[in-house]
Amino acid sequence: MTQNFLTTSRHGTVFYFRRRVPDDLRQIIGKPYFVKTLATSHRGAAVVLARAYASRTDTIYGNLRAMKKQEAEGFQVDYSLILDLGDDGSIRKIQVSAEPNESEAVNSAIRTALQNLPNPSGIKQVSQLTKPSLTAMQLLEEFFVEGIGANRWKNHETTRTRDYEPIWANFSVHAGQHGLTLTAAKLYRAEVLASVVSQETKHRNLYRVHAVIVHGVNHHELDARMLMELKMPKTKGRGKNSRAKPYLPFSQDELALLFHSTAYEQNSFKKPSHYWLPLLGLYTGARLEELAGLNLSAFTTVDEIPAITLSDEETTDGGKNEYAPRQVPIHAELLKAGLLSYAQALKGEGHSRLFPDIGEAARDGFGKRATVDFTEYRRSVGVGKGEGDRSRQVFHSFRSTLAGMFYHHGIDGDLSRRLTGHAAIDVHQGTYLAAAAIPMRRAGDAMNQISFKLNHPTFSDTDAYVKARNRARQKQRATLKTLEK
Repeated sequence: MTQNFLTTSRHGTVFYFRRRVPDDLRQIIGKPYFVKTLATSHRGAAVVLARAYASRTDTIYGNLRAMKKQEAEGFQVDYSLILDLGDDGSIRKIQVSAEPNESEAVNSAIRTALQNLPNPSGIKQVSQLTKPSLTAMQLLEEFFVEGIGANRWKNHETTRTRDYEPIWANFSVHAGQHGLTLTAAKLYRAEVLASVVSQETKHRNLYRVHAVIVHGVNHHELDARMLMELKMPKTKGRGKNSRAKPYLPFSQDELALLFHSTAYEQNSFKKPSHYWLPLLGLYTGARLEELAGLNLSAFTTVDEIPAITLSDEETTDGGKNEYAPRQVPIHAELLKAGLLSYAQALKGEGHSRLFPDIGEAARDGFGKRATVDFTEYRRSVGVGKGEGDRSRQVFHSFRSTLAGMFYHHGIDGDLSRRLTGHAAIDVHQGTYLAAAAIPMRRAGDAMNQISFKLNHPTFSDTDAYVKARNRARQKQRATLKTLEK
């Protein structure tokens, strides 16, 4: 029912709450619809806010109908009301339209009617609410109980201890002082925005607290305005902000430096992930975190074409957005380099991940170590800026490079976006194409049109690679023994 009250702006970028005023109250309210911007393009947040507005307008309608039933004492007047609603749906202002000699009588009648209602104030004012008795830790516990029941995470214990508890502990400092209230959300938001960390980390910290608060809004009637506070502000002046500039693609000369290096020619990398990750980035356009944590179960065959399943709950830790889960055909260059043979060898050794040599960081998963490794390698061959400078050429630049090649080869824009896991650009793509499988034969033909004119030596396992894999396995076994004790 709540979603019936949702509508979007003309450009489809922001949700609005829109509810028809009942016929019997239209003359009093003075307009046919309540319309209020929800100030968000996220459907989940919009549904929660719309549910809050729907509840508030139900209360408003009930109060007005109760006022209409009050007995008139000796006279009747003709009047109308214009209601100004606050962000929580409460009445901020009532504007009365009546004859000058009748206005005071109308105002008096309204005050009397509101005082005689079961709720004397007529509408709950959020500022007058007491702190919810629910504690921050109780809310987090309920959030995970619900998530575990819905199979929301692949490993809920790791997700809780690594991703949520450190961040929630910071929010809980404010919640301990002010309760689970709008004030606590505002203070936490200010703390996050003032912290000296990357924009991505700020977004992550707000997003995860936002996710828990959504549960509280849905199940404990927490103030829905908290959700708006727990969102990153839009970056203004994007062109002037060096941090906000897009990643640059690699030029042909830079690709030669990366893939015709001494390390590739002499197979002198320390870990097999050092060899494979740049190749996979270039020929799949996948995000580094998608590849670094890839499971061997990701390798499959679709329409007789070898493919990799990316960003779903089984093969990785889930995607960045709803369009991220996808199957990508394996480029001929990766097949020639021996990717499938390497994956099969790992299965024979009893491994479950493609890169067992990459350790999982406490907070940022497998992508953290892989990012550091690639940055060191990129700088060692002279690509991008050096130590101390923020380079716009990073692992993500492989995505930009492949996307540029798709464009220059005339590859269909929709197919290009779906292969790289980008969000849809319009309602048609988002509604009708997101659920459809990528046409693998057409995707394979498109992928193999791309040539970077590079020579890639066939992968050859070395003692260093074997030691790197075994070292990771020994650490895992030692950790398990410690836990068993």
